[in-house]
Amino acid sequence: MKFGSFFLALLLCLTLEARAAWTQLNSGTTQKLNAISSRPSFTMNYVVGDSGVILKTSNNYAWVKQSSNTHLTLRSVYALNDTLVLAVGDSGIILKTTNGGSVWAVVRKGTAPLNALSFSDMNNGFAAGNNGVLLKTSNGGNSWTEIISGTSQNLFSIAFGNGAGYVAGAAGIVLKTVNNGTTWILQSSGTTKTLYSVSADGDFANAVGAEGTLLYTDNGGSTWTLLNSGTQQTLYSASIGFGFVAGDSGVVLRSQNLGKMWFSEITGSANQLTSLGFSYSCGDCMLIYAVGSRGTILTSSVGGAIQEFTNRSSPTRFGLMGGENLWFDLSRQARVIIRLYDSRGKQSQRILDATQGAGQHVIPFPVTGPGVKILDFQAGGFRKAVKIH
Repeated sequence: MKFGSFFLALLLCLTLEARAAWTQLNSGTTQKLNAISSRPSFTMNYVVGDSGVILKTSNNYAWVKQSSNTHLTLRSVYALNDTLVLAVGDSGIILKTTNGGSVWAVVRKGTAPLNALSFSDMNNGFAAGNNGVLLKTSNGGNSWTEIISGTSQNLFSIAFGNGAGYVAGAAGIVLKTVNNGTTWILQSSGTTKTLYSVSADGDFANAVGAEGTLLYTDNGGSTWTLLNSGTQQTLYSASIGFGFVAGDSGVVLRSQNLGKMWFSEITGSANQLTSLGFSYSCGDCMLIYAVGSRGTILTSSVGGAIQEFTNRSSPTRFGLMGGENLWFDLSRQARVIIRLYDSRGKQSQRILDATQGAGQHVIPFPVTGPGVKILDFQAGGFRKAVKIH
């Protein structure tokens, strides 16, 4: 099929805008909420918190409490899809549901609290906790084995992105793996502050922590740079892919240049914000969640330039944020080709042509010059074109 026909069939007009208004949602609980699992390619969002609290929403606004069958504090949650979800917490507990939370089963109990949970694919996952505890599953969370982390420091965060995995924790510790967790290498973060969150996409990563600590690397952690966050509040959650950070006293920071520079948002909340989530479910915009103490769930939206593909039953989405970055969320590994055309259909730039892993990715968006341009996005066998004013 010629590009002209494809262009006419798939042309969409997108308007870029950013809305910084934050709204408080009714969570139905006053318990502290510690983590949210929410991705643009999923329709269900999950939150966990103190006293075994688990909340779920399918419409982004009405949150329903689920029965976790535990009163232990739950500290992290990870959804592999809309119905297959795991959560970890105090006393080394690991919960799993295969039916969207109708029933949560205890998979494991230990001793040390587990603080973080992440998967590199549908089968391989990791849980990290106090005293350097690091667990691995190779069967989707049905069974777990303790592996060597090489540290006795408390570990608070795990993140995988585009082939690389990172762990962050107390005393500024950062560990990295490039072989799906077989070995973990200690990196020099350049700080001794506790790091509560790490967010990664291959060589790009952010880590945040105590007293406004905000680190950045663009070379896979060979060097970490301490950035000026503009706050002394402790930061608990970071997302390099979407460019947001959250922390104490309602602090939310936003970046539009891959985490190199940050600006403060006005949330209207003074509560501790512990975790961020992102959901594509509001027309042509993306919802951002921030959860935290006293049952806090805040939401805001970033509008425009988010389009949906369907690859059999697995969606892929992409979008522009702030006009400077392009992000995409793949449900599975695929060759991604991104081209830029002028209004006459003449290719002006090939932005990307490479195989990318499942998950969220972000790349600079080098739009230059005036006039209408056409962004042509391909992932696997699916293709969309959008018009950019």
